[in-house]
Amino acid sequence: MDAGETEAPVVCKMLKAYDSERGQAIVDRVQAQGAMIAMLWTKDFCRKCMAITPKFSKLTKEFKGRNVVFVEMPTGKISKEMRLSYDVKVAPTMTLVGAGGVVEAYVPGKDLSRVPADLQELIAKHVPETETQQAGFAAMIEELYATDVPPTKEKSLEKDLADTMLGRPSARVVRAPGISEPKGTQTVARVEGATSESILRKLQAVPTTPANGAKGGGGSSTADLLAQLKAAEEKKGNQ
Repeated sequence: MDAGETEAPVVCKMLKAYDSERGQAIVDRVQAQGAMIAMLWTKDFCRKCMAITPKFSKLTKEFKGRNVVFVEMPTGKISKEMRLSYDVKVAPTMTLVGAGGVVEAYVPGKDLSRVPADLQELIAKHVPETETQQAGFAAMIEELYATDVPPTKEKSLEKDLADTMLGRPSARVVRAPGISEPKGTQTVARVEGATSESILRKLQAVPTTPANGAKGGGGSSTADLLAQLKAAEEKKGNQ
C-alpha cells in the first residue's frame, strides 16, 4: 500500500430483504459488484429458522473481507415467483448465488449443531480467501445497510379511530343495528368527541358496503357511518 492510502473498511453485516423489490435490488447491486450472495430463506414462527439465523449472521465475521454478501430472505415477504427462481421450496434454505444464478443450495437436517460448519465449508468452497472485496464493495454495503429498514405501514381506519378515542376519554362507541353483543363484533356508528378530518377522509375513500337488510349486509353502510360522524362533528362544533 502506497503512503497516504487508507485501507478500505472491512464490512461484516447481514442485510435483510423486507420484500421482493428490496430483495431484487440487493441482488442487482451485489451482482453488479461481482460478488457472491449467501441467501438464508426463513419463515415466520419457524423454530429451526430462528435457531439458524444467528449462526448465519455470525458468518459475516467469519468471511469478513471476502467477496460475499449475506442476506436474510423472509419467505412470507418474498413473492412466489422470486422464491421459485431460486428453487426455494422449504425454509430454512441457504442458497449461494453467483452471476449465473444459484451455485449451490443447502437445507439443514435435524442436527442443527452441524449447520455452522456445513455453511462455512460450502461458502469457502465457492468464495476462497483469494477472492477479496473489490473497490467500492464497502461503500455498496454501507449504502444498502443504511436503507435496511422495514417499510412503514399506513395506519388503518380502525387504528385511526382507536388512537383518536384513546386520546379523548369522552369518546363513545355505539353498536350498529343488527350486530349481536355476544359475538363481540362492532361497527362504529357514532363517535362523539372523537372525529377528525383524517378519519372522515378515509371513510370517504372506503367503498360503500351493503346497508342493513341488503343481501350479504349487516350493520350500517359506509355512507351511514360517514353521515353519523359528520353529525357528531357538527354537534360538537355547536356546543
